[in-house]
Amino acid sequence: MNRASLAVLADGRSGIVVDGDLSDPGWKGAAVVATFFETVFGDNRAPSVTTGAWLAYDDRYLYIAVRCNDPDPRKIRARACRGAAHFLL
Repeated sequence: MNRASLAVLADGRSGIVVDGDLSDPGWKGAAVVATFFETVFGDNRAPSVTTGAWLAYDDRYLYIAVRCNDPDPRKIRARACRGAAHFLL
């Protein structure tokens, strides 16, 4: 069994505006997730491009920001899905 790393979430009560700008005070000190793996096509290997995620919370919400560094985002296609059944955590 592998040892899992735990992320300590930042308290976002100092202010997060959901607008795509991560310079808000609430994002400072947010937990950063930078380790991702390709599981469908890559057999748990490191992806060819980097992705970063930031996690914070306040009394009401869990905030998640994700930056996906794709060299050609116009080629990204997503199929329609319903609910969270398509997400593997």
